[in-house]
Amino acid sequence: LLACAELGDLSSLGPPGVKPGHVVCTVLVPHGYPGEHGTGFPFYGLTEVDSSVKVFHAGTEEKYLDPIVVRGRLFPVVGYRATGGRTLCVTCLDTTLESAARRSRDAASLIADRSGGRLFFRKDIAKNVAE
Repeated sequence: LLACAELGDLSSLGPPGVKPGHVVCTVLVPHGYPGEHGTGFPFYGLTEVDSSVKVFHAGTEEKYLDPIVVRGRLFPVVGYRATGGRTLCVTCLDTTLESAARRSRDAASLIADRSGGRLFFRKDIAKNVAE
């Protein structure tokens, strides 16, 4: 799509595909957001999220974190740090709105828990939409 747009010709593309189901995106932010909030701290748990849940980075940067020592040798650790307000968008597609919301919140909760409570998310998003 981007390559065709750059060339100025979208005629070779068919209509966009649409998957059936419902999508919910849970946004993780640092405590204090939208007011004064911390940045620069590492967060964890991305590798533990189910592969069907997509995590989109917003206010993050890839960074070398504190190295680990194994048998007297230092090994660099590459990870992510929060750099802004809306840090991660944890997105899930599922057959029902309720299951998409639950799975998105569960994955967001896993990341928040592994990040020492420095990230949080609102638990009421998409809670009453189906009512």
